[in-house]
Amino acid sequence: MWGERRSSFVLMAVLIACAASASAQSSQDLDRACAAVGRLNLPQTHITKTDAIHPSGEYGVPGTDKGTVSGDRWYQGKGGPLVRVHRAFCRVAGVIDPAIHFETWLPLEGWNGRFEGLGLGAFWGALPYAGMARALDAGYAVGGTDSGHQSEFDDARWTLKDGALNSGVVGDWGYRSMHEMTVKSQAIVEAVYGRRAHHSYFAGCSSGGYQALTEAQRFPTDYDGILAGAPANYLTHLQAAQLAFGLATRVDPATNLEMPFDKLPMIHRAVLRACDAADGVTDGLIENPAACRFDPAVLTCKGGDASDCLTPPQVQALKRIYGDVRTSDGRKIFPGLPMGSELEWKLMSSMQVGFAQTFYRYFVFQNPEWNYATMNIDRDVAFADEHIGKQLNSINADLRPFRDHGGKLIQYHGWADWGITPYSSIDYFNTVVATVGGSMSDAARRDVQQFHRLFMLPGVSHCSGGAGPDQFAGLTALEQWVEQGKAPERIEAAKVVDGKTVRTRPLCPYPQAARYQGTGSTDEAANFKCQLP
Repeated sequence: MWGERRSSFVLMAVLIACAASASAQSSQDLDRACAAVGRLNLPQTHITKTDAIHPSGEYGVPGTDKGTVSGDRWYQGKGGPLVRVHRAFCRVAGVIDPAIHFETWLPLEGWNGRFEGLGLGAFWGALPYAGMARALDAGYAVGGTDSGHQSEFDDARWTLKDGALNSGVVGDWGYRSMHEMTVKSQAIVEAVYGRRAHHSYFAGCSSGGYQALTEAQRFPTDYDGILAGAPANYLTHLQAAQLAFGLATRVDPATNLEMPFDKLPMIHRAVLRACDAADGVTDGLIENPAACRFDPAVLTCKGGDASDCLTPPQVQALKRIYGDVRTSDGRKIFPGLPMGSELEWKLMSSMQVGFAQTFYRYFVFQNPEWNYATMNIDRDVAFADEHIGKQLNSINADLRPFRDHGGKLIQYHGWADWGITPYSSIDYFNTVVATVGGSMSDAARRDVQQFHRLFMLPGVSHCSGGAGPDQFAGLTALEQWVEQGKAPERIEAAKVVDGKTVRTRPLCPYPQAARYQGTGSTDEAANFKCQLP
């Protein structure tokens, strides 16, 4: 054992000597340091690729069109177009036992001194090459992993081995793979550049947001800053709530809101009429759906069924969707969907209910034939919590170890998110306030906001999209907070259509919301102020 450790120490010394100082490294030094990573002895790790690449202009990374998460929407497929980068870089690939594939890309010129780890979405088993390319082009050393298996976003067959739960692989997906990728990537960064990144950041949305909160909770010293979008961190309850949507609208044809008439646009227009102007401007966005007092009963048909009204069973279905999912004795399982998210409920009914059924089939019951129409919320959620929740749910609100490490957490969620209700992020933030702050007082909230801030995005769908401003520099705001002590009091967001910015709006730290000040364009952020509702 000492011989192995001594060899590792000697190799590390050689690597560091080769790298010397990142600021003084020549291209040849970095190329040699990149090649030497192949001999780096990292625990339970096998380095399979070390390529120093010096492109002339744009460079298509070989192999990235096979098994790559491409595009920006979390549900898009893999195997997309070739991923292209625009700077020289060291491409390191490896496998962490038993089967966690990872890659670390390091700029060979213009490194900004930072490391960024990237999360995935859904049940993905593919490297986030498109995100890695963007980070590399921005000057980051960046790491990603397939999370320990290879699959499409909605495929969970990998969770089973001989008909039973493969808990090791499930644990790799849930928490171990991101931590191991982080540790190994940071060691590679130090080996190539001769020093550690001066700051490390993690960013992810949806399941990537879940992975982000998992890092903060389980591995609080891995990162200095974490950007967690629309986190799916309460998996057993989230998937139960998505199945509750199916139970409310798909099992009984009388409750269907899409057939024989598609009533979702009509419902959305009615919600906007009731709540759009509450922020001082009528613009198609609901700044604070929690304050919306729309009653579905006002849409009740006066006669028979029609496209511009709701039958009594449909009214009840709508109330169930907006309301919390609860057990028979009234215990809250998960909050309901927000008013203003109706236009994309088709994605919930056509895709997400099936995705949630897959979770319960494989992760919970190990029964590919299980059908959600038979679901009993009381029995099945309790079973899921007992058998898989303790391993996968990331709901620990005690973030004091992350805070004490000096970590900063920006959490964000679209107010029109149809897939993961934004109220779940509010619930988690409030639980952190109660746990770390010791109460739900304003003072406790301000205390937590010294390291954890939540931003709600009006009109924004799941991670991005929707009518609201979904483009914002969250990572830049996080870096300024971590590195300069500049806490984000507001973050400007933009809605971009066909490459043109058509609207800007400030994002405010919850519970503040943006309110129009009465003068100037309602499409310019400067004319809005963050204030408590």
